[in-house]
Amino acid sequence: MHHFATRASLCACLLGLGWAVAHAADRWPAYPMPASDVALDAALMRIKLRPTYMACLKRGRDADDAVACIRAEYPYQHLRLDQAYRRLASRMGPSRRAPLDDEQERWLRWRDARCGREEIDMGMAACVIEMDADRATELEERMAGFAG
Repeated sequence: MHHFATRASLCACLLGLGWAVAHAADRWPAYPMPASDVALDAALMRIKLRPTYMACLKRGRDADDAVACIRAEYPYQHLRLDQAYRRLASRMGPSRRAPLDDEQERWLRWRDARCGREEIDMGMAACVIEMDADRATELEERMAGFAG
């Protein structure tokens, strides 16, 4: 029983820590912190974290397991963000792309200031993953509504 409680606690801590850091009061844009575990799970699904990532964290036994989960998800979300940005930018003319480029640069600086670098610790890495996933979702939604 203690092992299960520790594992559940580790998973909740990682997911909640990343979410709490990424979704602070000065959020880009402002989203409220989910009030329950169900709301947190729904919010993490909305930003399209892979179910395999969340399942990996939940079944992990210790910090080493969590690091393995994070190492598997980080490149996926980083590539997803890069591709979403490039697809949206490619649909814009130069005059419309410049503001997007500036926005993305500001967002990257903001993300790094909020999360730190992904190599520092698990909480910061989880924050970067969640923020990248959130930004990728935002750009994908903008592209879906982009008229060209």
